[in-house]
Amino acid sequence: NMTKDSGAGTLAHEWWHAFDNYFGSKAEGKEFTNRYGLELSKKGEIREEVYKAFAEIDKQMRTAPFTEEEIQKRKEAIIARCESNIKYYADEVKKTFRNVNGVAEYVDEVVANKDKYMNMSDEELHNIEWKDFGKLIPEKRKTIQNMAKFSWLTSEIKRMGRAEEIATKTPPKSQYLKDAERLNEIGGMGNDYWTKHTEMGARAFTTY
Repeated sequence: NMTKDSGAGTLAHEWWHAFDNYFGSKAEGKEFTNRYGLELSKKGEIREEVYKAFAEIDKQMRTAPFTEEEIQKRKEAIIARCESNIKYYADEVKKTFRNVNGVAEYVDEVVANKDKYMNMSDEELHNIEWKDFGKLIPEKRKTIQNMAKFSWLTSEIKRMGRAEEIATKTPPKSQYLKDAERLNEIGGMGNDYWTKHTEMGARAFTTY
């Protein structure tokens, strides 16, 4: 509709859908597809630079830059959750092997010196689980289910050591995406219409 100057149905909005669908078809390797370019997960016939450009558009629409305050807040929340889980799994290990000499003391030593275990490789932790800690456990009690509880404990310790990395893994939502989510809640166009990648792209292109 070339006479409409705002909202869905404007020339720019619908042109974007055609443009997006063209690259969606190319990426899927088909003549026509209902999957638009911004929703694709593979490149197909699209050149690398074009694919990256689509991905960057999507990123700019849906994410916001990190702030130091946001990173610190996320990091603190991850550490707090890990501390809670470490206590829980330590108690579970002690409970599982409550009649085995040395287990409670070994677990307490691991928790008290958790900094030592944070940067260990998975192989090193596996060796601790089945060799060092495993020496304390009678063979008949050394089931995968029982030993997994100690593995969960060391996994949480390792996760705590990666708190900053995890905190910056998923960027914050952009205000554009937050507003789209609120429009979804209001309803009227389907549960996820306003947050669809292609619809956000079309609205962004209209304002551009």
